[in-house]
Amino acid sequence: MSSRAREGFFAKVTNVPPQIIDNANEILEDLKERTHTKKRGDNLVAIRAVLIYEAYRSNSITVDPEEVWRDAGGQSLPWRMISKRMNDAYKHLGTLHGYQPVQFHETVEDYIRVYFPCTDMGSEMLDVFLRLGNTALENIQDFREKPPQTIAKAVMLSYAQKRGISLGKGFETLVGSGKRYDKLIGKI
Repeated sequence: MSSRAREGFFAKVTNVPPQIIDNANEILEDLKERTHTKKRGDNLVAIRAVLIYEAYRSNSITVDPEEVWRDAGGQSLPWRMISKRMNDAYKHLGTLHGYQPVQFHETVEDYIRVYFPCTDMGSEMLDVFLRLGNTALENIQDFREKPPQTIAKAVMLSYAQKRGISLGKGFETLVGSGKRYDKLIGKI
């Protein structure tokens, strides 16, 4: 990784592999060549998060946008605010700079595989969660309109709540209080 990438725009980034930072920096450099990219205030973290997220996607790696937000130096915010800020950054990059997002479609299964290592469950449970995710998508029509990472978390929380078990500290940290998933869990 170039030291310039880590020292410059991506200096506050943590927990992101060097290859991803290099890819994100390449996207940024391409944007700078085409336009005059100005970064300020709250938009700085959002643009940094989007560039890192896109770098993961360009390498066909599924990653939680909330995790990317935190790794990019973003403060702890409700998912709706993170989503809005990242969407605004995508619009800014697309409208002003002609950026086209990487075409990489993440599924509920992809996110269950990303979140599963955060649980304290045995490896045999991965297939159970994958089946539950597919069943939820097949049987609950409006789930197809929700982000796959949200459905994956809701499916896993539903399983734990119905059995009165904990998925472990790592998963609890990932989902926070879990309140935002209550309506979805009620449908599963």
